[in-house]
Amino acid sequence: MADSPLTAICAELKEVLSHFEKGSVAARVNLPGRYDLYSEQKVILNGRPRADMYFASVIMQKNYVGFYFMPVYTHPEVIRPQLHPDLLKRLKGKSCFHITALNADMKMHIRQALETGYQLYCNNEWIS
Repeated sequence: MADSPLTAICAELKEVLSHFEKGSVAARVNLPGRYDLYSEQKVILNGRPRADMYFASVIMQKNYVGFYFMPVYTHPEVIRPQLHPDLLKRLKGKSCFHITALNADMKMHIRQALETGYQLYCNNEWIS
Protein backbone atom coordinates (compact mmCIF):
# COMPACT_ATOMS: atom_id res chain seq x y z
CA MET A 1 0.00 0.00 0.00
CA ALA A 2 3.01 2.32 0.41
CA ASP A 3 3.10 3.06 -3.32
CA SER A 4 -0.66 3.33 -3.85
CA PRO A 5 -2.35 6.43 -5.26
CA LEU A 6 -3.98 6.82 -1.85
CA THR A 7 -0.56 7.38 -0.29
CA ALA A 8 -0.03 10.38 -2.57
CA ILE A 9 -3.53 11.71 -1.85
CA CYS A 10 -2.92 11.40 1.88
CA ALA A 11 0.38 13.27 1.61
CA GLU A 12 -1.17 16.05 -0.48
CA LEU A 13 -4.09 16.49 1.92
CA LYS A 14 -1.73 16.49 4.88
CA GLU A 15 0.12 19.37 3.22
CA VAL A 16 -3.17 21.27 2.75
CA LEU A 17 -4.15 20.75 6.39
CA SER A 18 -0.71 21.75 7.64
CA HIS A 19 -1.42 25.36 6.59
CA PHE A 20 -4.00 25.50 9.38
CA GLU A 21 -1.51 24.55 12.07
CA LYS A 22 -1.37 28.05 13.49
CA GLY A 23 -2.62 29.94 16.50
CA SER A 24 -3.92 27.44 19.01
CA VAL A 25 -4.25 24.73 16.34
CA ALA A 26 -1.57 22.06 16.56
CA ALA A 27 -0.94 18.62 15.12
CA ARG A 28 -1.67 16.04 17.76
CA VAL A 29 -0.84 13.13 15.43
CA ASN A 30 1.64 13.54 12.58
CA LEU A 31 2.35 10.20 10.90
CA PRO A 32 2.65 9.22 7.22
CA GLY A 33 -0.93 7.87 7.13
CA ARG A 34 -2.55 10.13 9.69
CA TYR A 35 -2.55 13.81 10.59
CA ASP A 36 -4.85 15.22 13.31
CA LEU A 37 -5.37 18.90 14.11
CA TYR A 38 -6.80 20.11 17.41
CA SER A 39 -7.23 23.55 18.88
CA GLU A 40 -5.30 23.34 22.14
CA GLN A 41 -7.48 25.97 23.74
CA LYS A 42 -10.00 25.56 26.54
CA VAL A 43 -13.54 25.91 25.19
CA ILE A 44 -17.12 25.59 26.33
CA LEU A 45 -19.13 23.19 24.18
CA ASN A 46 -22.80 22.51 24.93
CA GLY A 47 -22.32 24.10 28.34
CA ARG A 48 -19.39 21.85 29.25
CA PRO A 49 -15.75 22.88 29.52
CA ARG A 50 -13.28 21.07 27.29
CA ALA A 51 -9.49 21.21 27.27
CA ASP A 52 -9.34 21.23 23.47
CA MET A 53 -11.41 21.15 20.28
CA TYR A 54 -10.96 18.75 17.37
CA PHE A 55 -10.67 20.49 14.00
CA ALA A 56 -9.71 18.13 11.16
CA SER A 57 -7.80 14.99 10.18
CA VAL A 58 -6.54 13.06 7.23
CA ILE A 59 -6.50 9.30 7.77
CA MET A 60 -5.45 6.66 5.27
CA GLN A 61 -8.11 3.95 5.02
CA LYS A 62 -8.15 0.77 2.95
CA ASN A 63 -10.07 2.13 -0.07
CA TYR A 64 -10.04 5.88 0.45
CA VAL A 65 -8.41 8.71 2.33
CA GLY A 66 -10.70 10.01 5.05
CA PHE A 67 -10.87 13.77 5.39
CA TYR A 68 -12.49 14.26 8.78
CA PHE A 69 -13.78 17.79 9.27
CA MET A 70 -15.43 18.61 12.59
CA PRO A 71 -16.97 21.99 11.65
CA VAL A 72 -19.38 20.19 9.31
CA TYR A 73 -20.57 18.27 12.38
CA THR A 74 -20.62 21.10 14.93
CA HIS A 75 -22.19 23.67 12.59
CA PRO A 76 -23.86 21.82 9.67
CA GLU A 77 -26.32 24.65 8.99
CA VAL A 78 -23.41 27.05 8.40
CA ILE A 79 -20.82 24.83 6.72
CA ARG A 80 -22.84 22.47 4.50
CA PRO A 81 -24.37 25.20 2.30
CA GLN A 82 -20.88 26.58 1.66
CA LEU A 83 -19.36 23.28 0.55
CA HIS A 84 -18.88 22.71 -3.15
CA PRO A 85 -21.28 20.02 -4.46
CA ASP A 86 -18.34 17.87 -5.63
CA LEU A 87 -16.97 17.79 -2.09
CA LEU A 88 -20.37 17.44 -0.45
CA LYS A 89 -21.20 14.28 -2.40
CA ARG A 90 -18.12 12.65 -0.82
CA LEU A 91 -19.50 13.24 2.69
CA LYS A 92 -20.25 9.87 4.28
CA GLY A 93 -21.68 9.97 7.76
CA LYS A 94 -21.54 13.16 9.78
CA SER A 95 -18.02 14.47 9.28
CA CYS A 96 -15.99 12.13 7.03
CA PHE A 97 -15.37 12.78 3.37
CA HIS A 98 -14.16 9.78 1.34
CA ILE A 99 -11.47 11.01 -1.04
CA THR A 100 -10.46 8.50 -3.72
CA ALA A 101 -9.09 10.94 -6.30
CA LEU A 102 -7.58 14.37 -5.89
CA ASN A 103 -7.22 17.05 -8.50
CA ALA A 104 -6.58 20.78 -8.24
CA ASP A 105 -10.29 21.59 -7.99
CA MET A 106 -10.92 19.13 -5.15
CA LYS A 107 -7.88 20.45 -3.26
CA MET A 108 -9.28 23.96 -3.66
CA HIS A 109 -12.72 22.85 -2.37
CA ILE A 110 -11.10 21.21 0.67
CA ARG A 111 -8.94 24.28 1.33
CA GLN A 112 -12.00 26.54 1.10
CA ALA A 113 -13.90 24.31 3.55
CA LEU A 114 -10.95 24.43 5.95
CA GLU A 115 -10.74 28.22 5.70
CA THR A 116 -14.48 28.54 6.39
CA GLY A 117 -14.28 26.15 9.33
CA TYR A 118 -11.18 27.85 10.73
CA GLN A 119 -12.91 31.23 10.63
CA LEU A 120 -16.02 29.77 12.25
CA TYR A 121 -13.91 28.30 15.07
CA CYS A 122 -12.19 31.68 15.49
CA ASN A 123 -15.57 33.43 15.66
CA ASN A 124 -16.67 30.95 18.35
CA GLU A 125 -13.38 31.57 20.22
CA TRP A 126 -12.44 27.89 19.83
CA ILE A 127 -9.21 28.99 18.13
CA SER A 128 -7.00 31.85 19.21
